[in-house]
Amino acid sequence: MVVTAARAVRPTSARALADTLRDADAEGLAVVPRGNGSQQHVGNPPSRADLVLETTALSGVVEHNPADLTVTVAAGTSLRELQATLARAGQRLPLDPPGAEAATVGGIIATNASGPRRQRHGTLRDLLIGTRAALVDGTIARAGGKVVKNVAGYDLDKLYIGSLGTLAIVVEATFKVLPLPAREEALVARFDELRDAVACGAALARTALRPAALEAHDLDGDATLVVVAEGESAPVARVLDEAARIAREHGARATERRADVEGLLAVSRAIAGGDGAVLRASLPLAATPAYVAALRHGGAERTVRKGVAAHAGAGIVRARFAGDADAVREAVLAAAALAKSLDGDAWIERASDPLRDALPDVWLGEPAAFFLMRRIKREFDPKGTLNPGRFVGGL
Repeated sequence: MVVTAARAVRPTSARALADTLRDADAEGLAVVPRGNGSQQHVGNPPSRADLVLETTALSGVVEHNPADLTVTVAAGTSLRELQATLARAGQRLPLDPPGAEAATVGGIIATNASGPRRQRHGTLRDLLIGTRAALVDGTIARAGGKVVKNVAGYDLDKLYIGSLGTLAIVVEATFKVLPLPAREEALVARFDELRDAVACGAALARTALRPAALEAHDLDGDATLVVVAEGESAPVARVLDEAARIAREHGARATERRADVEGLLAVSRAIAGGDGAVLRASLPLAATPAYVAALRHGGAERTVRKGVAAHAGAGIVRARFAGDADAVREAVLAAAALAKSLDGDAWIERASDPLRDALPDVWLGEPAAFFLMRRIKREFDPKGTLNPGRFVGGL
């Protein structure tokens, strides 16, 4: 999705950005925050866009304390640049979402982006410990802190995560980071059915092995489970040996150890891009195998080309549908309804331009807590200045 507006502004400081936002709010302008634009496909297109407020000039590491395992970074910094800086100190931020090569820190926070390593290291809610954010009245509000054990004030960081820039514009973020692992290796297990690969991943998630990633997919033409282990050599070997044993118990016809971990994980991340429509479902872990089986062996939707990838230990399933627009719409709605019937939820994470008009509102309805979301939006942004219409329920 390309956002067009009458003009764009690229402030060079947090104070200048906050002042621009305040003036736009006073003038009744609709403001679209933007980093590198790699996450603009998430959510509905804004209903109005008068001013694009770019954050890429707010770039660079503000403070890095290797001994404390924390880093503070400006929101326009690319994740790639941040990881390169941390790597020189033998550390990393364990976030690896799709499109991480171009994504900025602010965009990742706004969309709550995460990737395969969420299995061991969690998501942004586990890694973000502090923010500075520009509010529509020009205030720069600080939340959290710059140390891991911090309990001062309201936990506004959690509100900003995944809010799609509809509450405030994050200008600076502090994360807890981790040392680079001494070793990283993967087990690749091949199955006849994707359901079995997902079930095996769910079983591994319930053990004490703590794999770094559990990715199941059929994107390379085979039902595959990728198990990633990291740490010292002996524990890594033990995790992969035990994972191979459990995979065979779940019907794996072949297993192999691989060192090209990033290449293996890139396959499952790739489902979030490309043509077609991507539905993201969040399910109870026990329901995930049945869900992917139904996706793979559905009835009327068989005419639609599909790809399926899952964070098999987290109950997150992405399905990409391509083909005739009406058929894709039918398949997407059927898959979303199935997720809800299994006590899960689903929303359209991405849709290429030819399909967007054929699909409904990407959120596919309002959650039970929508009344709270609406009240929070009114408190933070009474005039609907920030990204109007992009979030759930037209917020």
